[in-house]
Amino acid sequence: MTTTLETYRRVLQRLCIDLKFTHEFIDILDRENFFRQNHRIIFNQIIKIYHSRDDTEISLADLSMMIDEYSVVKSIDSMTLDSLREELEAIYRIKTGDPVILRDHLINALKRARVTLALKNSIDIATNDGDLDSIPKLLETALQISFDEDEHSGKDLINLPWIYREMYGAKNLVPTGIPTLDKNLNGGYGPGEVHVIVGRPKSGKSTIGPLIGVNSLLRGKKVFHISLEINTTEVLTKYGCILTGWSYNNIANAYSNSGYSAAIDPYVPLTENLFVKYFTEGTATVQDIKAWILKEKNRYDHTPDLIIVDYDDCLVSSRRFKNDNGGESMYGESGQIYTDLKLLADYFKCPLLTFSQVNRAGWGQAGKKGLITADHIAHSARKCHRATSIASINFASNEDEGVLFLDMCRRGQSKVKIPMKRDLGKCLFWEEYNSTADKYDEISD
Repeated sequence: MTTTLETYRRVLQRLCIDLKFTHEFIDILDRENFFRQNHRIIFNQIIKIYHSRDDTEISLADLSMMIDEYSVVKSIDSMTLDSLREELEAIYRIKTGDPVILRDHLINALKRARVTLALKNSIDIATNDGDLDSIPKLLETALQISFDEDEHSGKDLINLPWIYREMYGAKNLVPTGIPTLDKNLNGGYGPGEVHVIVGRPKSGKSTIGPLIGVNSLLRGKKVFHISLEINTTEVLTKYGCILTGWSYNNIANAYSNSGYSAAIDPYVPLTENLFVKYFTEGTATVQDIKAWILKEKNRYDHTPDLIIVDYDDCLVSSRRFKNDNGGESMYGESGQIYTDLKLLADYFKCPLLTFSQVNRAGWGQAGKKGLITADHIAHSARKCHRATSIASINFASNEDEGVLFLDMCRRGQSKVKIPMKRDLGKCLFWEEYNSTADKYDEISD
Protein backbone atom coordinates (compact mmCIF):
# COMPACT_ATOMS: atom_id res chain seq x y z
CA MET A 1 0.00 0.00 0.00
CA THR A 2 1.87 3.07 -1.25
CA THR A 3 0.66 6.34 0.21
CA THR A 4 1.81 9.36 2.22
CA LEU A 5 2.90 9.43 5.84
CA GLU A 6 -0.13 11.54 6.74
CA THR A 7 -2.49 9.04 5.13
CA TYR A 8 -0.99 6.20 7.16
CA ARG A 9 -1.59 8.25 10.29
CA ARG A 10 -5.15 9.11 9.28
CA VAL A 11 -5.93 5.44 8.65
CA LEU A 12 -4.70 4.50 12.14
CA GLN A 13 -6.56 7.43 13.66
CA ARG A 14 -9.78 6.49 11.88
CA LEU A 15 -9.48 2.88 13.09
CA CYS A 16 -9.52 4.27 16.63
CA ILE A 17 -12.34 6.81 16.40
CA ASP A 18 -14.69 5.55 13.68
CA LEU A 19 -16.31 2.17 14.42
CA LYS A 20 -17.97 1.96 11.00
CA PHE A 21 -14.60 2.45 9.33
CA THR A 22 -13.02 -0.09 11.69
CA HIS A 23 -15.66 -2.75 10.97
CA GLU A 24 -15.09 -2.31 7.23
CA PHE A 25 -11.30 -2.53 7.20
CA ILE A 26 -10.17 -4.37 10.32
CA ASP A 27 -10.17 -7.77 8.60
CA ILE A 28 -8.86 -6.46 5.27
CA LEU A 29 -5.85 -4.54 6.47
CA ASP A 30 -2.67 -6.32 7.44
CA ARG A 31 0.36 -5.08 9.36
CA GLU A 32 2.39 -5.53 6.16
CA ASN A 33 0.29 -2.75 4.59
CA PHE A 34 2.17 -0.31 6.81
CA PHE A 35 5.71 0.65 5.82
CA ARG A 36 7.03 1.99 9.13
CA GLN A 37 7.72 -0.34 12.04
CA ASN A 38 6.07 2.06 14.52
CA HIS A 39 2.84 1.95 12.53
CA ARG A 40 2.91 -1.84 12.41
CA ILE A 41 3.26 -2.03 16.19
CA ILE A 42 0.46 0.49 16.75
CA PHE A 43 -1.81 -1.32 14.27
CA ASN A 44 -1.28 -4.61 16.14
CA GLN A 45 -2.25 -2.96 19.43
CA ILE A 46 -5.40 -1.50 17.85
CA ILE A 47 -6.34 -5.00 16.67
CA LYS A 48 -5.87 -6.40 20.17
CA ILE A 49 -8.01 -3.70 21.76
CA TYR A 50 -10.70 -4.04 19.10
CA HIS A 51 -11.06 -7.79 19.61
CA SER A 52 -10.97 -7.63 23.40
CA ARG A 53 -13.90 -5.37 24.21
CA ASP A 54 -17.27 -3.95 23.17
CA ASP A 55 -17.76 -1.37 20.44
CA THR A 56 -16.18 1.76 21.85
CA GLU A 57 -13.70 4.25 20.51
CA ILE A 58 -10.04 3.68 21.27
CA SER A 59 -8.52 6.62 23.11
CA LEU A 60 -4.95 7.83 23.19
CA ALA A 61 -4.77 6.65 26.80
CA ASP A 62 -5.89 3.15 25.74
CA LEU A 63 -3.19 2.88 23.12
CA SER A 64 -0.53 4.41 25.35
CA MET A 65 -1.24 1.81 28.02
CA MET A 66 -1.06 -1.01 25.46
CA ILE A 67 2.22 0.34 24.11
CA ASP A 68 3.64 0.48 27.64
CA GLU A 69 2.63 -3.15 28.21
CA TYR A 70 4.08 -4.13 24.84
CA SER A 71 7.37 -2.43 25.70
CA VAL A 72 7.67 -4.46 28.90
CA VAL A 73 6.92 -7.78 27.17
CA LYS A 74 9.30 -7.05 24.29
CA SER A 75 11.94 -5.36 26.48
CA ILE A 76 11.89 -2.24 24.33
CA ASP A 77 14.42 0.41 25.30
CA SER A 78 13.37 3.91 26.35
CA MET A 79 14.42 5.53 23.07
CA THR A 80 12.20 3.23 20.99
CA LEU A 81 9.35 3.68 23.46
CA ASP A 82 9.65 7.46 23.21
CA SER A 83 9.53 7.17 19.42
CA LEU A 84 6.32 5.12 19.65
CA ARG A 85 4.73 7.62 22.02
CA GLU A 86 5.63 10.51 19.72
CA GLU A 87 4.04 8.71 16.80
CA LEU A 88 0.88 8.02 18.84
CA GLU A 89 0.55 11.71 19.62
CA ALA A 90 1.09 12.58 15.95
CA ILE A 91 -1.67 10.14 14.95
CA TYR A 92 -4.19 11.70 17.32
CA ARG A 93 -3.03 15.26 16.60
CA ILE A 94 -3.29 15.11 12.81
CA LYS A 95 -6.34 16.66 11.15
CA THR A 96 -9.04 14.04 10.72
CA GLY A 97 -9.77 14.79 7.07
CA ASP A 98 -12.74 13.71 4.99
CA PRO A 99 -13.60 10.08 5.90
CA VAL A 100 -15.13 9.43 2.47
CA ILE A 101 -11.95 10.53 0.69
CA LEU A 102 -9.82 8.52 3.10
CA ARG A 103 -11.99 5.43 2.59
CA ASP A 104 -11.78 5.71 -1.20
CA HIS A 105 -8.03 6.30 -1.04
CA LEU A 106 -7.54 3.24 1.15
CA ILE A 107 -9.73 1.02 -1.03
CA ASN A 108 -7.81 2.06 -4.14
CA ALA A 109 -4.47 1.49 -2.40
CA LEU A 110 -5.50 -2.00 -1.29
CA LYS A 111 -6.84 -2.83 -4.76
CA ARG A 112 -3.59 -1.72 -6.32
CA ALA A 113 -1.61 -3.82 -3.84
CA ARG A 114 -3.73 -6.88 -4.70
CA VAL A 115 -3.55 -6.43 -8.44
CA THR A 116 0.19 -5.73 -8.35
CA LEU A 117 0.77 -8.95 -6.41
CA ALA A 118 -1.47 -10.93 -8.76
CA LEU A 119 0.26 -9.53 -11.83
CA LYS A 120 3.70 -10.18 -10.39
CA ASN A 121 2.81 -13.76 -9.55
CA SER A 122 1.41 -14.30 -13.04
CA ILE A 123 4.53 -12.99 -14.74
CA ASP A 124 6.77 -15.00 -12.41
CA ILE A 125 4.89 -18.19 -13.29
CA ALA A 126 5.12 -17.55 -17.02
CA THR A 127 8.77 -16.52 -16.86
CA ASN A 128 9.81 -19.52 -14.79
CA ASP A 129 7.99 -21.84 -17.19
CA GLY A 130 9.56 -20.13 -20.19
CA ASP A 131 6.08 -19.58 -21.62
CA LEU A 132 6.18 -15.86 -22.37
CA ASP A 133 3.29 -16.11 -24.85
CA SER A 134 0.93 -16.96 -21.99
CA ILE A 135 1.62 -13.72 -20.09
CA PRO A 136 -1.30 -11.72 -21.62
CA LYS A 137 -3.79 -14.43 -20.65
CA LEU A 138 -2.32 -14.73 -17.16
CA LEU A 139 -2.55 -10.97 -16.75
CA GLU A 140 -6.20 -10.99 -17.74
CA THR A 141 -6.91 -13.79 -15.26
CA ALA A 142 -5.04 -11.96 -12.50
CA LEU A 143 -7.07 -8.82 -13.13
CA GLN A 144 -10.33 -10.74 -12.93
CA ILE A 145 -9.28 -12.37 -9.65
CA SER A 146 -8.12 -9.10 -8.10
CA PHE A 147 -11.02 -7.00 -9.36
CA ASP A 148 -13.86 -9.50 -9.60
CA GLU A 149 -16.22 -6.90 -8.16
CA ASP A 150 -14.82 -4.05 -10.25
CA GLU A 151 -13.15 -5.45 -13.35
CA HIS A 152 -13.30 -2.16 -15.23
CA SER A 153 -11.06 -0.47 -12.65
CA GLY A 154 -8.53 -3.23 -13.12
CA LYS A 155 -8.39 -2.72 -16.87
CA ASP A 156 -7.99 1.03 -16.38
CA LEU A 157 -5.09 0.34 -14.04
CA ILE A 158 -3.22 -1.94 -16.43
CA ASN A 159 -3.69 0.53 -19.28
CA LEU A 160 -1.82 3.28 -17.46
CA PRO A 161 1.45 3.51 -19.43
CA TRP A 162 3.74 3.62 -16.40
CA ILE A 163 2.06 0.61 -14.75
CA TYR A 164 1.98 -1.24 -18.07
CA ARG A 165 5.69 -0.65 -18.62
CA GLU A 166 6.58 -1.88 -15.15
CA MET A 167 4.58 -5.08 -15.61
CA TYR A 168 5.76 -5.87 -19.14
CA GLY A 169 8.95 -3.88 -19.42
CA ALA A 170 12.58 -4.33 -18.56
CA LYS A 171 13.35 -6.10 -15.30
CA ASN A 172 15.82 -3.32 -14.52
CA LEU A 173 13.17 -0.60 -14.44
CA VAL A 174 13.60 1.20 -11.12
CA PRO A 175 10.69 3.28 -9.76
CA THR A 176 11.70 6.16 -7.51
CA GLY A 177 8.82 5.67 -5.09
CA ILE A 178 7.53 9.20 -5.79
CA PRO A 179 4.26 8.44 -7.63
CA THR A 180 3.95 11.55 -9.80
CA LEU A 181 7.63 11.43 -10.76
CA ASP A 182 7.34 7.74 -11.71
CA LYS A 183 4.20 8.43 -13.73
CA ASN A 184 5.97 11.11 -15.77
CA LEU A 185 8.98 8.83 -16.23
CA ASN A 186 6.66 6.11 -17.58
CA GLY A 187 7.36 3.90 -14.59
CA GLY A 188 10.78 4.92 -13.31
CA TYR A 189 14.44 4.95 -14.27
CA GLY A 190 15.30 2.67 -17.18
CA PRO A 191 18.42 0.66 -18.12
CA GLY A 192 21.34 2.65 -19.47
CA GLU A 193 19.84 5.98 -18.45
CA VAL A 194 21.43 8.81 -16.46
CA HIS A 195 19.13 10.88 -14.25
CA VAL A 196 20.13 14.06 -12.43
CA ILE A 197 18.68 15.72 -9.34
CA VAL A 198 20.00 19.19 -8.59
CA GLY A 199 19.71 21.31 -5.48
CA ARG A 200 21.22 24.03 -3.39
CA PRO A 201 23.55 23.04 -0.53
CA LYS A 202 21.64 21.50 2.40
CA SER A 203 18.56 20.95 0.22
CA GLY A 204 18.53 17.21 0.88
CA LYS A 205 20.36 15.76 -2.14
CA SER A 206 22.23 13.27 0.04
CA THR A 207 18.93 12.25 1.65
CA ILE A 208 16.71 11.73 -1.37
CA GLY A 209 19.34 9.36 -2.84
CA PRO A 210 19.02 6.83 0.02
CA LEU A 211 15.23 7.27 -0.11
CA ILE A 212 15.16 6.14 -3.74
CA GLY A 213 17.70 3.48 -2.81
CA VAL A 214 15.42 2.09 -0.08
CA ASN A 215 12.49 1.98 -2.48
CA SER A 216 14.65 -0.08 -4.84
CA LEU A 217 15.80 -2.42 -2.06
CA LEU A 218 12.19 -3.05 -1.06
CA ARG A 219 11.55 -4.17 -4.64
CA GLY A 220 14.39 -6.67 -4.48
CA LYS A 221 16.82 -4.49 -6.46
CA LYS A 222 20.57 -4.36 -5.87
CA VAL A 223 21.76 -0.83 -5.13
CA PHE A 224 25.36 0.36 -5.48
CA HIS A 225 25.68 3.70 -3.69
CA ILE A 226 28.83 5.76 -4.25
CA SER A 227 29.36 8.78 -2.00
CA LEU A 228 31.95 11.48 -2.59
CA GLU A 229 30.67 13.80 0.12
CA ILE A 230 29.62 11.91 3.26
CA ASN A 231 31.32 8.79 4.60
CA THR A 232 30.01 5.22 4.56
CA THR A 233 28.70 5.33 8.13
CA GLU A 234 26.68 8.47 7.42
CA VAL A 235 25.21 6.94 4.26
CA LEU A 236 24.20 3.75 6.11
CA THR A 237 22.70 5.84 8.91
CA LYS A 238 20.43 7.57 6.38
CA TYR A 239 19.29 4.20 5.03
CA GLY A 240 18.65 3.09 8.62
CA CYS A 241 16.52 6.19 9.29
CA ILE A 242 14.30 5.53 6.31
CA LEU A 243 13.88 1.83 7.04
CA THR A 244 13.17 2.11 10.77
CA GLY A 245 11.68 5.57 11.29
CA TRP A 246 14.39 6.43 13.82
CA SER A 247 15.88 9.92 13.68
CA TYR A 248 19.39 10.41 12.33
CA ASN A 249 20.75 11.67 15.65
CA ASN A 250 19.22 8.79 17.61
CA ILE A 251 20.78 6.21 15.29
CA ALA A 252 24.14 7.99 15.25
CA ASN A 253 24.20 7.78 19.05
CA ALA A 254 22.80 4.26 19.32
CA TYR A 255 24.61 1.86 16.99
CA SER A 256 25.31 -0.42 19.94
CA ASN A 257 21.82 0.11 21.35
CA SER A 258 19.63 -3.00 21.47
CA GLY A 259 16.57 -0.97 20.51
CA TYR A 260 18.02 0.10 17.19
CA SER A 261 19.35 -3.40 16.59
CA ALA A 262 15.83 -4.76 17.06
CA ALA A 263 14.38 -2.09 14.77
CA ILE A 264 16.83 -2.69 11.92
CA ASP A 265 16.91 -6.48 12.28
CA PRO A 266 13.87 -7.16 9.99
CA TYR A 267 15.60 -5.23 7.21
CA VAL A 268 18.98 -6.97 7.39
CA PRO A 269 18.11 -9.23 4.40
CA LEU A 270 17.44 -6.09 2.35
CA THR A 271 20.80 -4.57 3.22
CA GLU A 272 22.54 -7.58 1.73
CA ASN A 273 21.64 -6.01 -1.62
CA LEU A 274 23.11 -2.62 -0.64
CA PHE A 275 26.74 -1.82 -1.48
CA VAL A 276 28.20 1.48 -0.30
CA LYS A 277 31.57 2.99 -1.21
CA TYR A 278 33.07 6.28 -0.07
CA PHE A 279 35.65 8.10 -2.16
CA THR A 280 37.28 11.27 -0.88
CA GLU A 281 36.08 14.29 -2.84
CA GLY A 282 38.21 15.01 -5.90
CA THR A 283 40.05 11.67 -5.92
CA ALA A 284 37.87 9.34 -8.00
CA THR A 285 37.04 9.04 -11.68
CA VAL A 286 34.09 7.16 -13.14
CA GLN A 287 36.60 4.44 -14.05
CA ASP A 288 37.42 4.06 -10.33
CA ILE A 289 33.71 3.58 -9.64
CA LYS A 290 33.48 0.97 -12.39
CA ALA A 291 36.49 -0.90 -10.99
CA TRP A 292 34.93 -1.00 -7.52
CA ILE A 293 31.57 -2.25 -8.84
CA LEU A 294 33.29 -4.99 -10.84
CA LYS A 295 35.26 -6.01 -7.74
CA GLU A 296 32.05 -6.30 -5.69
CA LYS A 297 30.31 -8.07 -8.56
CA ASN A 298 33.05 -10.70 -8.74
CA ARG A 299 33.10 -11.11 -4.96
CA TYR A 300 29.34 -11.44 -4.38
CA ASP A 301 28.06 -12.28 -7.87
CA HIS A 302 25.75 -9.25 -7.75
CA THR A 303 25.10 -6.97 -10.71
CA PRO A 304 23.72 -3.49 -9.94
CA ASP A 305 20.08 -2.68 -10.67
CA LEU A 306 20.65 0.95 -9.67
CA ILE A 307 23.83 3.02 -9.32
CA ILE A 308 23.69 6.17 -7.18
CA VAL A 309 26.53 8.70 -7.41
CA ASP A 310 26.45 11.47 -4.80
CA TYR A 311 27.52 13.68 -6.38
CA ASP A 312 28.95 14.29 -9.87
CA ASP A 313 30.62 17.63 -9.08
CA CYS A 314 33.04 15.78 -6.78
CA LEU A 315 34.28 13.43 -9.52
CA VAL A 316 37.51 13.87 -11.45
CA SER A 317 37.49 13.73 -15.24
CA SER A 318 39.33 10.87 -16.91
CA ARG A 319 40.72 13.39 -19.40
CA ARG A 320 42.15 16.88 -19.02
CA PHE A 321 40.88 19.69 -21.23
CA LYS A 322 42.46 23.08 -21.91
CA ASN A 323 40.63 26.32 -22.57
CA ASP A 324 41.73 29.02 -25.01
CA ASN A 325 44.04 30.52 -22.40
CA GLY A 326 45.80 27.23 -21.71
CA GLY A 327 44.09 26.67 -18.36
CA GLU A 328 41.89 23.77 -17.31
CA SER A 329 38.49 23.64 -19.00
CA MET A 330 35.92 22.65 -16.38
CA TYR A 331 33.28 22.73 -19.10
CA GLY A 332 35.08 20.06 -21.12
CA GLU A 333 35.87 17.95 -18.08
CA SER A 334 32.25 18.04 -16.91
CA GLY A 335 31.17 16.81 -20.32
CA GLN A 336 33.68 13.95 -20.11
CA ILE A 337 32.41 12.95 -16.66
CA TYR A 338 28.86 12.72 -17.97
CA THR A 339 29.98 10.79 -21.02
CA ASP A 340 31.69 8.33 -18.68
CA LEU A 341 28.61 8.11 -16.43
CA LYS A 342 26.44 7.29 -19.44
CA LEU A 343 28.93 4.62 -20.54
CA LEU A 344 28.88 3.20 -17.01
CA ALA A 345 25.08 2.93 -17.06
CA ASP A 346 25.24 1.31 -20.50
CA TYR A 347 27.93 -1.15 -19.40
CA PHE A 348 25.91 -2.48 -16.46
CA LYS A 349 22.57 -2.08 -18.30
CA CYS A 350 21.02 -0.28 -15.34
CA PRO A 351 19.95 3.28 -14.49
CA LEU A 352 22.35 5.70 -12.84
CA LEU A 353 21.15 8.49 -10.55
CA THR A 354 23.47 11.35 -9.75
CA PHE A 355 23.22 14.72 -8.04
CA SER A 356 24.57 18.16 -8.88
CA GLN A 357 24.93 21.63 -7.40
CA VAL A 358 23.36 24.78 -8.80
CA ASN A 359 25.54 27.15 -10.78
CA ARG A 360 26.00 30.85 -10.02
CA ALA A 361 22.69 31.79 -11.61
CA GLY A 362 20.91 29.45 -9.24
CA TRP A 363 22.86 30.73 -6.23
CA GLY A 364 21.37 34.17 -6.73
CA GLN A 365 17.89 32.78 -6.15
CA ALA A 366 18.72 30.97 -2.90
CA GLY A 367 16.54 33.22 -0.79
CA LYS A 368 13.53 33.22 -3.12
CA LYS A 369 10.79 30.71 -3.77
CA GLY A 370 11.88 30.05 -7.31
CA LEU A 371 12.32 26.76 -9.10
CA ILE A 372 15.80 25.65 -10.04
CA THR A 373 15.75 24.65 -13.70
CA ALA A 374 18.12 22.61 -15.85
CA ASP A 375 19.79 25.87 -16.88
CA HIS A 376 20.89 26.45 -13.30
CA ILE A 377 22.94 23.26 -13.04
CA ALA A 378 26.69 23.67 -13.14
CA HIS A 379 27.85 23.08 -16.75
CA SER A 380 24.23 22.42 -17.63
CA ALA A 381 24.59 22.09 -21.39
CA ARG A 382 26.90 19.08 -21.20
CA LYS A 383 24.84 17.40 -18.50
CA CYS A 384 21.51 17.97 -20.25
CA HIS A 385 22.97 16.42 -23.38
CA ARG A 386 23.57 13.08 -21.62
CA ALA A 387 20.75 12.95 -19.07
CA THR A 388 17.37 11.31 -19.59
CA SER A 389 15.79 13.50 -16.92
CA ILE A 390 16.77 16.46 -14.76
CA ALA A 391 14.82 17.35 -11.64
CA SER A 392 15.47 19.83 -8.84
CA ILE A 393 14.76 19.92 -5.11
CA ASN A 394 13.26 23.26 -4.10
CA PHE A 395 12.81 24.01 -0.42
CA ALA A 396 13.14 27.40 1.20
CA SER A 397 15.55 27.49 4.12
CA ASN A 398 14.22 25.79 7.27
CA GLU A 399 10.87 24.94 5.63
CA ASP A 400 9.45 21.43 5.43
CA GLU A 401 7.25 22.06 2.37
CA GLY A 402 8.63 22.48 -1.11
CA VAL A 403 8.61 21.21 -4.67
CA LEU A 404 10.37 18.56 -6.69
CA PHE A 405 10.50 20.04 -10.19
CA LEU A 406 10.88 17.68 -13.16
CA ASP A 407 12.29 20.22 -15.58
CA MET A 408 13.44 17.98 -18.42
CA CYS A 409 12.37 14.45 -19.33
CA ARG A 410 13.18 12.84 -22.67
CA ARG A 411 10.49 10.16 -22.53
CA GLY A 412 7.76 11.75 -20.46
CA GLN A 413 6.23 15.06 -19.51
CA SER A 414 8.55 17.94 -18.58
CA LYS A 415 7.98 21.07 -16.46
CA VAL A 416 6.09 19.16 -13.76
CA LYS A 417 5.80 20.55 -10.22
CA ILE A 418 5.45 17.89 -7.52
CA PRO A 419 4.54 19.22 -4.04
CA MET A 420 6.75 17.58 -1.41
CA LYS A 421 7.26 17.56 2.33
CA ARG A 422 10.39 16.58 4.19
CA ASP A 423 11.68 15.62 7.60
CA LEU A 424 15.45 15.82 7.33
CA GLY A 425 15.84 14.67 10.92
CA LYS A 426 14.40 11.31 9.87
CA CYS A 427 15.76 11.48 6.29
CA LEU A 428 12.29 11.48 4.74
CA PHE A 429 10.79 13.11 1.66
CA TRP A 430 7.25 12.37 0.54
CA GLU A 431 4.75 13.63 -1.99
CA GLU A 432 2.16 15.94 -0.48
CA TYR A 433 -1.10 15.55 -2.39
CA ASN A 434 -3.01 18.18 -0.41
CA SER A 435 -0.47 20.93 -0.94
CA THR A 436 0.06 23.31 -3.84
CA ALA A 437 3.11 23.92 -5.95
CA ASP A 438 1.83 27.16 -7.43
CA LYS A 439 3.67 29.33 -4.91
CA TYR A 440 6.92 28.24 -6.57
CA ASP A 441 7.62 29.98 -9.86
CA GLU A 442 10.20 29.04 -12.45
CA ILE A 443 13.21 31.30 -12.07
CA SER A 444 15.14 32.88 -14.89
CA ASP A 445 18.65 34.25 -15.19
